[in-house]
Amino acid sequence: MTVAEILRHRIQVMETLEYMKSRSQCAHRVYKHVCFIDLDGVTLSYFTGEVKKFMTELVKLLTHRYTDSLHLMYLVNTPVIFRVIWSVLAPLLSTTTKSKIFMFGVGPNQSRKLAKQLAKHGISNSAAPRCAGGASEGVRMDAYIKDAIELRKRLVVAVK
Repeated sequence: MTVAEILRHRIQVMETLEYMKSRSQCAHRVYKHVCFIDLDGVTLSYFTGEVKKFMTELVKLLTHRYTDSLHLMYLVNTPVIFRVIWSVLAPLLSTTTKSKIFMFGVGPNQSRKLAKQLAKHGISNSAAPRCAGGASEGVRMDAYIKDAIELRKRLVVAVK
């Protein structure tokens, strides 16, 4: 995929999240989401050339278009190289956005820190994904997008 195609996909993901939050069956309005990203296996090759360009464009997009949609982000299994790259990307983010992002490496000490942070934010073990030591299968974004498209089609037909 080209950088433009990947960014278009990311926009589709974010717009789907926004749509699904507006249709939430919760007792209260859902404005924000919690994101877990498993960086297990990420190497330096992920941050060169086109990938670096994409990451920069993605950070800009998410910072400017979806500023208030993120509640918390957990980056888990982060390799050392990612933390180095993060030090380059972090200045592109606002202080508010950076305060929502938590990074955890690999190992028992990091797992304990992650569990403590999840508990602090009221995220139960059953809601956390397996990559974060939880029991949830999580949601594949392609399935989430497909469900959102189907829901929208049913709603449009119901309105007609």
